Amino acid sequence: MRSFLPISILFLPFFVHAQGKSVQNNFSNYKIHTEERLIVGDIVPLSKYTFTEVKNYEPLTLRLSDFAVKKKLIILDFWSKWCTYCISAMPKMEELQRKFNDDIQIVLVTRNTKEELADLFKRSKILQNNSLPMIFSDTILTSKLFPHSTEPYHVWIANDGRVLAAVNSDQTDKENIESYLKFGKIKAVQRYEVTESAPKEIADPNKSLTEILNGKYISELMYLSKVPEDFSEKIETINAPREYISQYFPRMGNQYSLFLDHKNIPSYPEYRSASENMPLLAKNGQQIGIKLYQYTLLSLIVHAYSEYFSNEYGMQYNGNWINKVPEYYEAKSDTTKLSRISQTKYSYELQINNYTKEKEKAILRKDLERCFGIKMHIDTTSIDLVKLQICDTIAIKKYTTDPTNISTHSSQEIIAQDSIEFIKSPLAIVINYFNEPYSEDGTTYLINDTNMSDYKLVSIILKNTNRKLTDENILKLNEELQKYGFKLKKERKVVRARIIENAFTNNLSK
Repeated sequence: MRSFLPISILFLPFFVHAQGKSVQNNFSNYKIHTEERLIVGDIVPLSKYTFTEVKNYEPLTLRLSDFAVKKKLIILDFWSKWCTYCISAMPKMEELQRKFNDDIQIVLVTRNTKEELADLFKRSKILQNNSLPMIFSDTILTSKLFPHSTEPYHVWIANDGRVLAAVNSDQTDKENIESYLKFGKIKAVQRYEVTESAPKEIADPNKSLTEILNGKYISELMYLSKVPEDFSEKIETINAPREYISQYFPRMGNQYSLFLDHKNIPSYPEYRSASENMPLLAKNGQQIGIKLYQYTLLSLIVHAYSEYFSNEYGMQYNGNWINKVPEYYEAKSDTTKLSRISQTKYSYELQINNYTKEKEKAILRKDLERCFGIKMHIDTTSIDLVKLQICDTIAIKKYTTDPTNISTHSSQEIIAQDSIEFIKSPLAIVINYFNEPYSEDGTTYLINDTNMSDYKLVSIILKNTNRKLTDENILKLNEELQKYGFKLKKERKVVRARIIENAFTNNLSK
């Protein structure tokens, strides 16, 4: 039976939703990129650079202009030796290349040298069979024109040299490519990468986010709410185009809450972990609010419902828990864009009199519901859990080791078409490999039931690369896992779960 935990409503807000067209991208106005660094809208000098360390391309020198003259969309796929996901996604990129061969060209780019990759090429059938043009030893695209912090990282370039998009690799798919080729539009969520330090004023406890960079961020306001002094005023809604929403900000007084959209705001590395919980202070030093900078929707939910994320509401198996999450949410304030709940970034700010942590969380919950339609409750659900267990303690000692330094250890996972090899990989990496097919709905299927630390280093080679945890495949996987001292055991369990739901039911897109 479903049981709902009550959410106390502490206020009746006056709130503003930004609607209609978004403000023109003014990212370049931040002046944080180097002279050579390029961003969306800039022009790539396609014929300026010649790449001589190449593979799968004739002649043996490559210029991006080679593809532009053929009127092709160019997609740069940045990868590296240690990026398992990059390698496993290459067959998908080849499939897209075959499907749109006359209209696109996907180029694999790595800063690794051929010598550094020689051993990996010997082991990986994916790399051996790859037919896409590949650039090695790159110092131009990777470090100067499109510097980035994590891979895979994709950059789309039009045949006239315009940078169209900088996105996560999952945004390079059939739907987005067709959308661009047919209509000249890309629906992908942009990923702005910044390697420079963030403006110091972001962390200034006496400064609002709307005051950063002389008020640049105020143009990114997507939601604005006035919190009444006595929490008794009637709800009043004003819909306004985004370019006008900033005009309402002076009316908010000293009790307001807001969301900033980060589509045109750079992603600074200092705030990538979404752990910055910064107070807003009055001149007398008293806390009057909070700033949550560069948070994903999922991080905002965790902050608002933090008490739901204790072990009490999770499965009692080594801290694992069930979390039902639709992959996409559509902001009511911007119905033309879909927000990926675990990737798209926003900032939140709250300022109120007589601030308390309880008020902060209750107001944020209400703002998440009004802006994104997001609510959370606790429920029970039945699910097929697969436990990773120990079946042979002698074999376990042979194929596992303790990490000498968890913070600096680098594992290696080699994914080929006919095998997956984990070389001194943390146990958590092995478990995540099998859970990845289920990651879109946020549900954990394979759990660590070995009583070993998630950081325990494991060396395993599996010929069966089928990750689906069906009864038939579990039997096949057990045949291989048992020689390493592991086994999989499946059982049906009723567990308590955190359910993230969408109040805007008609706006949810899956």
